[in-house]
Amino acid sequence: MDVGIVITDEEKCLVSFNPPALEIFPDLSASMKGKRVDPVFSALPCLAELTDGYQTDIEISHQGTLRYFHLQVVALRAERDRLTGWVVIFTNISERKQKETELLIADKKLQDLNASKDKFFAIIAHDLRNAFHLIINMSDMVLENIRKDDKEAAIRKARIIFETSVTTYSLLQNLLEWALIQLKSVPFKPADLSLADVVETEVKNLKTLVEQKELIVQSTIDSSLKIYGDREMLKTVLRNLISNAIKYSHPGGMIRINAAINKGLAAVEVSDEGIGMTSEEKDKLFKIENYFSKKGTASENGTGLGLKLCKEFIRMHGGDIWVTSETGKGSTFYFTVPASNRPLLQ
Repeated sequence: MDVGIVITDEEKCLVSFNPPALEIFPDLSASMKGKRVDPVFSALPCLAELTDGYQTDIEISHQGTLRYFHLQVVALRAERDRLTGWVVIFTNISERKQKETELLIADKKLQDLNASKDKFFAIIAHDLRNAFHLIINMSDMVLENIRKDDKEAAIRKARIIFETSVTTYSLLQNLLEWALIQLKSVPFKPADLSLADVVETEVKNLKTLVEQKELIVQSTIDSSLKIYGDREMLKTVLRNLISNAIKYSHPGGMIRINAAINKGLAAVEVSDEGIGMTSEEKDKLFKIENYFSKKGTASENGTGLGLKLCKEFIRMHGGDIWVTSETGKGSTFYFTVPASNRPLLQ
């Protein structure tokens, strides 16, 4: 039996026990039969007085390991309810207790994560509200400038409206993708892709921002390098990383995009020569519990959500994403995705 059992007479003198009982009371022995078990039971104060129907869970340390048992006390009775003895039963519940502990830890983590998400999205909602207030107010002022034929003032405010709209749209786009991930509604459709083609597409999409800062974007990715991934997800990852490199680069700087195959993974890196980050800032980038966003070198705003979205997409690929950075010396973001050994379909 896996259950430990100790049987005594009505005076608590030992009658019998089974081998599993030795796990709880190693001092039990056949020579003790007929003798009171109080010295042995003294290790458990709850057995000082035996009560019919008594139940409790106990914790016992054995060779440095904690084990848990469910204890039951049952009275043995003869005719006319005469007490004839006691049965003390120990059921090992260590596995159940371990699972309960794991569930409690998981529940605590889930509660903390939900609280962090609530805080994070409250901040995003605040940013969205402020952005729309700015757009509304500036639009009203542009109308007033046009009415007064103040063209220069109207152009300045229209530029602010444009820049705010671009940032807000980016935030909404990231927020929608993040929400779909949480709802498990984002279809993951991996295929064999040319990494160079995906990079080239996103660099072209960001051409206007690159030209505004007179930056040079240099990609050394070989056209033959193939990866196995979801095109749309990887476009989102590269768009966020390259746009961040643009945002935090000084005018006239260079952005480099490289990749190499190592042990079946394509390791991609996007580096800039911009303002860089402190260790504290780096620690906040990919964690949902930390909202982090700072202005670019031309006072561009960030969404605070893009890199967290990148982490989710890379995780779905079975890869990893990280950053190295030094204040004043730029940043390099790395991510890994599966490489493909199959030829691309033409």
